[in-house]
Amino acid sequence: MFFGLFGKKKTPSPKTIDWVWMEQDAKFRQWQADFEVLRMREDVLWLAYFPATISFLEKMVGKFSRLQLVKSFVENGNSFVPYNEVRIMEHYPLLEKESTLLSQIAFANPTAQVVFYNSLDEAWLKIFVGNQVVNIVQKMGLAPHEILTHSLITASFKNAQKKISEKVSQEITTDSIAAWVEANLPA
Repeated sequence: MFFGLFGKKKTPSPKTIDWVWMEQDAKFRQWQADFEVLRMREDVLWLAYFPATISFLEKMVGKFSRLQLVKSFVENGNSFVPYNEVRIMEHYPLLEKESTLLSQIAFANPTAQVVFYNSLDEAWLKIFVGNQVVNIVQKMGLAPHEILTHSLITASFKNAQKKISEKVSQEITTDSIAAWVEANLPA
C-alpha cells in the first residue's frame, strides 16, 4: 500500500568537480602547484587509484601522509570525516568502484567537495574521446595548460565509466591506468 510513497533512496554523493587538461603534463603541473599551496591544510586529502600514480606523485613532492592510494586509505579504516576537500588524481574506469568511494566520502562529511584531475590523453578517456575532442578544443583556442570544467564533462565521464562497466565482466587489477585499460579493454 505504501510502496514507492517516499520514492527510491538516493545514494549520497559529495559535490564533485572535474578539471580537465588536454595533456597529462599540464594536469601534473597543476596538481603540483595546488599541492604546494594546499599541503598545509589538514582538511585536504590527496588520493589516487593506482600505485604507479602515487609513485609518480611522490617523486614530485616526496612522501606525504595525506597522499594515499584509495584502496589503502579505505582498507586501513581511515575516516573521511576530517576532510572538507578530497583531491583525486584520476577517475577509476569502473563507475561502481568510484561511486562506492564517493558515497563513503558523503556519508562521512556531507559538505565535502571532491576534485578530480583529468587529461584528455589518459588511456581510459582516449577510448571514448579520441582526438576529435582535442581537435575541437584546440580550434576553440584553449591552450594545453588551461582547465576545462563543466557539469556536462562530469556527466560524459560517468557515461564513459558506465560503458566500460558493461564491457568488463571480470576485472583484472593493475598498477597503472594504462595497464588497466590494456588488461581489461583489449582492442
